[in-house]
Amino acid sequence: MIYRRVDGFFRAKPWHRAALARLAYSSKAYWGYERHFLQQCLADLYVPWTALVSGQVLVHHQGRRWTGFFALEGAGRYLELTHLFVHPRCMGRGIGRQLWKRALRDARRRGAFGIEVHSDPHAAGFYESMGAVCVGAARSRIGQGRKLPTYRAALELDFREEAPDVPDLSHG
Repeated sequence: MIYRRVDGFFRAKPWHRAALARLAYSSKAYWGYERHFLQQCLADLYVPWTALVSGQVLVHHQGRRWTGFFALEGAGRYLELTHLFVHPRCMGRGIGRQLWKRALRDARRRGAFGIEVHSDPHAAGFYESMGAVCVGAARSRIGQGRKLPTYRAALELDFREEAPDVPDLSHG
């Protein structure tokens, strides 16, 4: 029997919540934050139950290894990317880009015009390289006076998906 390494996405379930928080914690720790600060962030690293139950969290995997995940929450014109984390051993391998592209695709499928994210300052360069634009800053709930850059990315319209067949009337 031949085994192939299968890469892809799956929708996280509520029982994945703790494992996702551990992945997010290790990803945030990668940036050299002090343990005390990381402990203060812990509650925000957990994905809300409602996002898990409603299927708004996707996990990227390579074989059996979880390499990253994102949570895209809300409704309306701009969905909020509340979580996007890559496992530290997988950083620099294009996993973040795959997560971002899938989040944009899911946002388009849900009828949104774009995505908004309150970014960790260390991830700002990533979002800029993905084409997101800084539109301001939000006060962090953690760390006195700490600001989180707010990014927005508008979805490109793909007219090929929605264009009806138009008859060619040029031949009179």
